[in-house]
Amino acid sequence: TITAMEDHLCPPGAAEALNAAVSSLDETSVEVPGGHLGAVIGSAAQHVLWTRLVDWLEARSGHHPIVD
Repeated sequence: TITAMEDHLCPPGAAEALNAAVSSLDETSVEVPGGHLGAVIGSAAQHVLWTRLVDWLEARSGHHPIVD
């Protein structure tokens, strides 16, 4: 679950409640600064959200990480 600390459309508590409703054993939660859109497309999103999301996906993909 990804939560944005200042999200008024989907508050962190509502997003976290999704973990109880899914069948996945992976209940990883990532909290990022910003609101609903700022967390995804804001000026820090590339370094805050997307870097963490790529790391999370790579750890679960079974593939080797991308090397620049």
